[in-house]
Amino acid sequence: MIRKYFYLSLLLVLLFSCSKTSTPKEFMNTTSVPIDMYQNDVKYLEKLTYDRLDSISKKNISKGVYNTIPVSIIIDTIFYGPSNKVSYLSIEKRKNKYSKIQNPNNKEGIQYNGECYIGTKDLNNNSFTILKSLRYTVSSSEKKGYNTVLKSLRVSYLREMNYVDGCFNINDIRFWDSDAWHE
Repeated sequence: MIRKYFYLSLLLVLLFSCSKTSTPKEFMNTTSVPIDMYQNDVKYLEKLTYDRLDSISKKNISKGVYNTIPVSIIIDTIFYGPSNKVSYLSIEKRKNKYSKIQNPNNKEGIQYNGECYIGTKDLNNNSFTILKSLRYTVSSSEKKGYNTVLKSLRVSYLREMNYVDGCFNINDIRFWDSDAWHE
């Protein structure tokens, strides 16, 4: 029951955060899904994103490039579009020994990285395919790094993309037919 209220409050936070956007009202994505579907999709995307980043990290480690395995993944927002397209904001928490050097207040060596992913959902088996991460990422090793990354990620993809020539915010219905899907 507590988990249900958590996700309900998360959706309210998302609705509030989406009101701070540069997307014109007539182009706002108003697609909604049932709460249980959203909750299941969050869990699925957290695991899928973790597995993807874990795989990339292991390849980099085997090549001698310093990298660490993610500690956890938090899916902040999922947007649903036509043709089973999805877009979501993801924040990765990982241990990074260099974070302690960059920020002496970060005794645990935690770094947060935020990205926006696009993909598709197979409605027959409720699985997702991540097509790619979009261009702009956010990173912080500050003590309150999670909040810094979350705010910057939302600003980038819910406000600023609208001002880049040929781009749209991810909460804009025009985003689903934009070049982001064809590059």
